[in-house]
Amino acid sequence: MKPKDRDMVETRDGLMFVVVGYLHPPGRVTAYLKYVPTAEGKWGRGDTRYTRTLRYYHVTQVENTYGYLRENHPDYLYDCPVRNITVSCVPLSDVKRYYHPVERIDSLIREGHRTPWRRSWLGSWSTSGSMQTLKTRSVSPAPS
Repeated sequence: MKPKDRDMVETRDGLMFVVVGYLHPPGRVTAYLKYVPTAEGKWGRGDTRYTRTLRYYHVTQVENTYGYLRENHPDYLYDCPVRNITVSCVPLSDVKRYYHPVERIDSLIREGHRTPWRRSWLGSWSTSGSMQTLKTRSVSPAPS
């Protein structure tokens, strides 16, 4: 596993983190907490519902997740001697599943547009050689 910026990591306890950057401490992945399993979550997969931890994307919102981590998963906070700050990092031993969004989108394109929702969403994805970009547009959450 070679962690890449914006990939996602799911921990053994069901937390979902977004990878930040390309340099990571030994045995860890620098990532911020994005989703936590909760009964009243807006997003879901199977029987598990998730709540998003960030109201909007800003460093202050990421710092707000540290309180939750400090209380529930202190091993996911790391005092980085290089940056001289505390950052959220997932120990590699706690990674249950690693998600590569670009690879998944490419596989969806190869599989074809099987549903109207996929057809609409994937229509905004363009591939130019090895450079892939997602055109900005409003997309609703997938139907449950």
